[in-house]
Amino acid sequence: MKTNEKNLTKRILIPLGLTLVILLTISIVSIYWLQRLHLNEKLEKHLEEVEQLFQMKLDEDAKVLESQINLLQLDKNIQNAYLAKDRDALLRNAMRIFNAIRTKYQVTHFYFIDVDKVCFLRVHNPPRYGDTIPRFTLAGAMRQGVPVYGIELGKFGTFTLRIVYPWRINGELVGYIELGKEIEYITVALKKILDVELFFFIKKSFLNRADWEEGLKMMGRRGNWAQFPQFVIIDRTMPIYKAFNDSLDKLSSHSKDEHLTTRLKVSIGDKQYHGGFVPLIDVGNRKLGDIIVLNEVSKQETALQTLSVMLITFSVVIGGGLFGFFYIFIGRIEAELLKVYRELIAAEKLKNKLATEKFQQQGEFLQSVIDSLDHPFYIINTNNYQIEIANSTTQALGLWPQATCYALTHKRSEPCTGINDPCPLKEVKSTKKPIIVEHIHFDKEGNPRNIEVHGFPVTDQQGNITQMIEYSLDITERKRVEQQLHRQNEQLKVQNEQLDAFARQLEELQKERLYQLNKAYERFVPSEFLSLLDKQSILDVHLGDQVEKEITVLFSDIREFTRLSEKMTPQQNFEFINTYLGQMAPIIHQYNGFIDKYIGDAIMALFPTNADDAVSCSIAMLKKLRQFNQVLPKADLPAIKIGIGLNTGPLMLGTVGGQNRMEGTVISDAVNLASRVEQLTKTYGTALLITEQTYQKLTDPSRYKIRVIDRVTVNGKTEPVTVYEVFEADRPAICQLKLATRHDFEQGFRCFHNEQFNEAQQIFEKVLQVNNDDKAAQVYLEHCRQVLSMTMPERPTLLIVDDNPLNIKVLSIFLSAKQFNVLIAKNGKAALKAAELKHPHLILLDVMMPGMDGFETCQRLKADAKTKDIPVIFITALSDTADKIKGFKLGAVDYITKPFKKEEVLSRVNTHLSLSFLQQQLQVRALALEIHNLQLKERIKTLSLQTKFR
Repeated sequence: MKTNEKNLTKRILIPLGLTLVILLTISIVSIYWLQRLHLNEKLEKHLEEVEQLFQMKLDEDAKVLESQINLLQLDKNIQNAYLAKDRDALLRNAMRIFNAIRTKYQVTHFYFIDVDKVCFLRVHNPPRYGDTIPRFTLAGAMRQGVPVYGIELGKFGTFTLRIVYPWRINGELVGYIELGKEIEYITVALKKILDVELFFFIKKSFLNRADWEEGLKMMGRRGNWAQFPQFVIIDRTMPIYKAFNDSLDKLSSHSKDEHLTTRLKVSIGDKQYHGGFVPLIDVGNRKLGDIIVLNEVSKQETALQTLSVMLITFSVVIGGGLFGFFYIFIGRIEAELLKVYRELIAAEKLKNKLATEKFQQQGEFLQSVIDSLDHPFYIINTNNYQIEIANSTTQALGLWPQATCYALTHKRSEPCTGINDPCPLKEVKSTKKPIIVEHIHFDKEGNPRNIEVHGFPVTDQQGNITQMIEYSLDITERKRVEQQLHRQNEQLKVQNEQLDAFARQLEELQKERLYQLNKAYERFVPSEFLSLLDKQSILDVHLGDQVEKEITVLFSDIREFTRLSEKMTPQQNFEFINTYLGQMAPIIHQYNGFIDKYIGDAIMALFPTNADDAVSCSIAMLKKLRQFNQVLPKADLPAIKIGIGLNTGPLMLGTVGGQNRMEGTVISDAVNLASRVEQLTKTYGTALLITEQTYQKLTDPSRYKIRVIDRVTVNGKTEPVTVYEVFEADRPAICQLKLATRHDFEQGFRCFHNEQFNEAQQIFEKVLQVNNDDKAAQVYLEHCRQVLSMTMPERPTLLIVDDNPLNIKVLSIFLSAKQFNVLIAKNGKAALKAAELKHPHLILLDVMMPGMDGFETCQRLKADAKTKDIPVIFITALSDTADKIKGFKLGAVDYITKPFKKEEVLSRVNTHLSLSFLQQQLQVRALALEIHNLQLKERIKTLSLQTKFR
């Protein structure tokens, strides 16, 4: 047991110890890595701050330099000296300013440059002038025409912030002023603000060694051109130590920009630095070198090392303590487990002894139980078919003792096989479930008996079937009764099949009769009507059944059918109407609608599904009508026209009447509005009109050719209803014309309803010029003219027709001064054209003109329906009575002889304009009365239809 104890301790402690070591190692490494990451992030932040602060200082100093240039470029002395090209005077005046800004703003460079890039004067170095300045800042200022600044590398290896300012005097560019300052001061400022060390490196490819060394001498500095192979240092904030020098030598071997992502780690004495690179780019966007930024991390490195030592020490102490604790703890647990194990072994032995004794007692009790059963009962071994236990009934029947179950019950030497004689033991072994089978067993005399065998599996602890419990029931008498019942059932089954066949024949006859009755009913009550009422048959319909639903209502009517029917006999009327309706009814059903009722030649149909079905059906009906009209001439009948009105809205559909006589109907304002819209098709000469409600219910109105046609106020409603024309079924030529004028028509419609009658009149005249047969446009144009004719315009339009320039001038000046719009025509043809296009309120017409004289012109004006109502006054030198009579017979309202008096002409013009407008007002009022009379007739007809619907 000691060996097992040691093995158990090792198995637990070794994985536990390894786990502790791994966890502590990961913790230490993670903390160390996080601290390193923090140092790197701090370095990245310093690099970003250096780059941003460097650019901010450049921008700040550039603004200061620009402000100085703004002041000095306004100095009159400097302007005069430069314009006079007096270099000495310019130097004297500029030097005074240069001395001031050099001290205050560290300005080191001061140039005056001509527009051709030639240096006119270096204030900081007067002897040098006349050379061409090739710098980027100057080129940028010349190209952009605005001040340009940036850092540029000088000839001697110095970095200078330069700003070049276009110098304009009196708005004219005369040259450029440049100020510059060395950027060494920025290095000191960056070090002071960010507490970092800086080194400015310049690539040797941008320098000339001789010039660079000469620059060092000029500024009193020292430098070593050969110190680094590819670059030189132009400025720094600390000495270059050997360790730093070695790091830079390694970086020299890197690719062009690879060093920008490299981070330096340098140890100088007892200090440690982390560093990186910031690209140094001049105003020409050239990468001249880099700024190396070193950040001292000595304290952080020391703290990190101290933390690492502390963590390792802490981990060793904690790990050792835990390892020792678990060694002692597990040892104690193991000792307790061994003690419990020995106690369990002793208890198990005692338990087995008691179980054996109890098993013997249970066996004796089981034997007494099975012996009490009145039918054979036995237990079979599944491996060898041996009967191990049997009850006393089995022994009394002579079935025991026998060696096997098949010898006991079947008097066989081998197990049962086959479909007709299945072995219960095999079934139990394969299914592992209780089974019931029927067998033929033999009693002790050898007689066969029908036996119902019940088998139950017995399993061991592993779930394997080791035995089967079987008991048998004698069912010989039951089988005999079952066979007798089966024969009787077969006879009843044959009789039932004969009855079923007769019932099916009777049901088919009833269905056929019911189908024929339903079809007959559908001629008077549509099946859709029953469906909307949720009724299966007309027998289910009762008086007062009703449902409210949103439905699109269609009204169609033959125009002037009364006049047509008067030419036919009653029989011909019936034949004609039935032929016409027979063409239209299938189309309505095709588009998911149904006919609610026929009203003479009119059709009222309902579309419960959607508004698109109703619109598509109407278009199809109009196209079918075109085919129908092609056949009518053969029957000596004229072609007919129909009007269709559609409206969508909620309506009540149901039954009305009495108990002995009722009919289906619909009641709603939506029905009345559909009827009203159908009547409007006559007014506007259209075939298909729909309301705003139907238009809004269309899935995609752009699928159809539609235009707005009217706004109708319905009785009992305060808001007018917009009505649209669907002209898709029109002849192709008419359809194209309506499409071409649709935009103008709808614009004129809006102007008319906004009471902009002048604009509306002009637009509808434009529409009729394209589509002269557009009756709707004709109706609106007539309404516009009627409304406009009721009001005297502020400036009436007069047309003066005369070939004498003097007469034209006198009349036009005089009448224009009297608030008239004057039009002029110098001959008859021009007068006819102007009258048709401009429609003046009155025409002053001369008689004696070349070509077409005034009499012929008047005759043509009165013959044209568009100009016949315009009053005409003759002004002529012909004073004979016969000429005057001729003029009045041709339709003139007055006759003035030359020479005329202007005041007389004015008086007669005003008189006849007043008479003309009074006459037009009378005509409009008469027309209004006539329209009111027609509206009353339509209202009476609508009320009559409503009575029929209800």
